[in-house]
Amino acid sequence: MGIGSAIVRYTGALTGRSQGIASSLSGRCKAYDDAPEVRGLMQAYFGLNPENFVDMSPEEFGQFVDQAKQAKFFSENWEKIAEHVRDYIQGVVDYNEFVTRCVKNGVAGMKKIDKNTLDVLLQHKSYKNNQSKLAQDSRVAEQLVQQELTDYIDLSEYDLNMSLQMMAAKLLKEKEKIDARPDEEQARADAQQADGERKQYIRNLLNYGYNYTIPRGLPASSSPQVSYSNASANGNRNFFNRAVDFFRGK
Repeated sequence: MGIGSAIVRYTGALTGRSQGIASSLSGRCKAYDDAPEVRGLMQAYFGLNPENFVDMSPEEFGQFVDQAKQAKFFSENWEKIAEHVRDYIQGVVDYNEFVTRCVKNGVAGMKKIDKNTLDVLLQHKSYKNNQSKLAQDSRVAEQLVQQELTDYIDLSEYDLNMSLQMMAAKLLKEKEKIDARPDEEQARADAQQADGERKQYIRNLLNYGYNYTIPRGLPASSSPQVSYSNASANGNRNFFNRAVDFFRGK
């Protein structure tokens, strides 16, 4: 039974109730008459009421003696117990200080880890952004190269078409020249024939005069009368001068 517990009244053996160690004194305590509240204070502070001792059985009193011995043992060793209590309390304080230091170090470490985590996150974000930029640059460069190729092909096709058109136009022109060549040759031959006839006509004028009968064997076109009938009056007046200039090489 602890020192702070109230002493339970012993009810006696099974053969009968045990008498108190001094039951004849029971009810004779007048100490509390003027201060009855002290009875409660004694019970509250020490867990006992001295007026009840006389009603205790020997067994109950024996239990009280055991409690008294425990109290005496505590009194004799309280300094050592207090030292242990002090050590225990100091251990609890040291333990809490240990936990506090660990928490401080842990929080400092958490801050560094969080900072490193943020740095890694930002670096990863920067890396992804750089990859996106490179991908965009690659797409732009590819489109520029493709556009350059397309422009080159279009320009080449245009140049080819223009060349083909120019060649076709040149070919058509050459073909037109070839097609017109017979007419030119005929015109040239006609011009040469007309020039020969003119020269012959002038010779006839020089050799035979204007009023001249065509000799046998001469072409009809060499006759002065025939040529004169084909010329205009104004031209006939200057014919002789032109003939002279012709033979002079003018």
